[in-house]
Amino acid sequence: MAAISTYLDYNASAPLRPGVSEAVRRGLETPGNPSSVHRTGRVARRLLEESRDAILKIANRAEFRLVFTSGGTEANNLALCGAGQMGITRIIHAGIEHPSVAQSAQKSGLTVETVATGRDGIVDLDEIQERLSSSDTPALVSVMSANNETGVIQPVAAIGDLCRAHGALFHTDAVQVFAKADLDVALESADMVSISAHKFGGPLGIGALLFRSDLHPAASIVGGGQELGYRSGTENLAGVLGFAEAAKQSSADKALGPRLALLRGQLEDGLRNLSSDVVIFGETVNRLPNTTCFGEQGIAAETAVMSLDLAGVAVSAGSACSSGKAARSQVISAMGWDDQLASASIRVSMGWGSQEQDVERFLSAWKEVRGRLLSDGCARASVVAAGKSA
Repeated sequence: MAAISTYLDYNASAPLRPGVSEAVRRGLETPGNPSSVHRTGRVARRLLEESRDAILKIANRAEFRLVFTSGGTEANNLALCGAGQMGITRIIHAGIEHPSVAQSAQKSGLTVETVATGRDGIVDLDEIQERLSSSDTPALVSVMSANNETGVIQPVAAIGDLCRAHGALFHTDAVQVFAKADLDVALESADMVSISAHKFGGPLGIGALLFRSDLHPAASIVGGGQELGYRSGTENLAGVLGFAEAAKQSSADKALGPRLALLRGQLEDGLRNLSSDVVIFGETVNRLPNTTCFGEQGIAAETAVMSLDLAGVAVSAGSACSSGKAARSQVISAMGWDDQLASASIRVSMGWGSQEQDVERFLSAWKEVRGRLLSDGCARASVVAAGKSA
């Protein structure tokens, strides 16, 4: 088995940016509990609050609250499961949302409505308008800023306008946007925003929910009153310091987006050169510059991903957030594509450390894997046909 030499799964988790491990180490070596009142505890509290303020400053949302969580999934849970306490009686979300949004909506005990998307992956704004107009009961709309599988960027500004016009709250899962696209649009449009550090070069296990200071979702974890009472438990100081450091570096890396867009263009040109039958999902609309989700009839994504893994190339089949499962993509199905293509979808996602040679290695490996899998498929089809005719 070849060692992984080409990592192209940044949407699942990005490698640590330089200096982040040092920030984490500093947190690990700070002995105090941020809730303790003695000097050592106060040092830990100061580091925690300085990190919180730094992230809010980068987000340009000093008027928001920022509650640290264990990641984007918990941030989404806090936003939706606690919506009833804010007077919300129904949740409207897109069919392409991360499972942590869809399942949190169900767990909330509120009425749940799902909005369709087109084959391009864009949520149906007219349907959101219709659902908001159909009832004057308080609603929370949750639509992700950019899809984790396809990279399709949603019209969050327009969704925010619709929500304000109907007195609804707007939550957006923005974990894939930080350092890859314009996070300002999400923060200016939404009332609650979920982010996660490991998606842009921070440590695993730390994220945050940013929300308007006049909102009060029900606490996700109780029993200590930390994080302004919204998330009890001793804070993960090491993770918080790493989060802040990665956020600072990502915010300063202005050239990353254009560079990734060039690499994505080279990758997709290479895919098209190999086959005119390849489908690049969402290619006609605005997408994250780092993400390509593609499929080809006759190639099972699960088999292809394992074959690429053996060749030393790491990519994903759909989302990597389902306990290692690789099956039919619910996102591609929700976009209206058939089951064969939904089972063929492969996600290639790049990031701060990606280089042109990574694209070249992927295309070289994909050419070999694709040819072998299609050849094996044709051989199996011939055997089946021969058996039927015998």
